Amino acid sequence: MYDLPLFAFFLLPLAAFIIAAVIEVRAKRNAAVKLRCVGVISVGFLSYLLFWIPALSPHHPSLHAPSWLIVVTAAVACSSFVVPYSSFEAKMLVLLGGLLLATDQLVLSH
Repeated sequence: MYDLPLFAFFLLPLAAFIIAAVIEVRAKRNAAVKLRCVGVISVGFLSYLLFWIPALSPHHPSLHAPSWLIVVTAAVACSSFVVPYSSFEAKMLVLLGGLLLATDQLVLSH
């Protein structure tokens, strides 16, 4: 029914962002640092929604990502080197989710 690589590329960035957000919310840190980390992850989640939700619409099935969305997604991936995430796992999940989503946007929309 589904092409497995496309299905995996569809779910892996979403799972990576959700797991990283759960790790950051459960971390024992002050609220400002926690909000900064979860804020970056939520930008990645929003870019995921902006790319995939129009493709799921039966009235307008299109996989075109504007250039600014690809840049935002790549910036979320690069944020794992700048933002002080609470664990190495959260940092790698944000990097993985951002890179996979940017790759999806580049490959599927051009």
